[in-house]
Amino acid sequence: MCQASTIETFDQLFTCPFHGYATPADYYHANSSVFHLSSIQTPVSIIYALDDPFISPEDFTPKAITSNPFLKIMATKYGGHVGFFRSLSEGFQYPYWIMQEITVHAEK
Repeated sequence: MCQASTIETFDQLFTCPFHGYATPADYYHANSSVFHLSSIQTPVSIIYALDDPFISPEDFTPKAITSNPFLKIMATKYGGHVGFFRSLSEGFQYPYWIMQEITVHAEK
């Protein structure tokens, strides 16, 4: 594990062998929720950040997802992957941020 300088390398050296996957791509594919979004039948809001290193905007573009009337997908410019962390000194901005984003998207 000390050899890992990227998350993909870590997954190759530790996560995949531990969970029985041949490659990180196999692991990512098997554990992605994106393949289940088209079958959602309860109203769901998905909020993600465009600067998230793990989630790509292209994940949400297939017609089966974009045409699902139960999904509302909202993207923010910043926020990363771990709860919209602002900085080490300011901590998480989630409570303020979520209210601001809900207001912005509700007005659209």
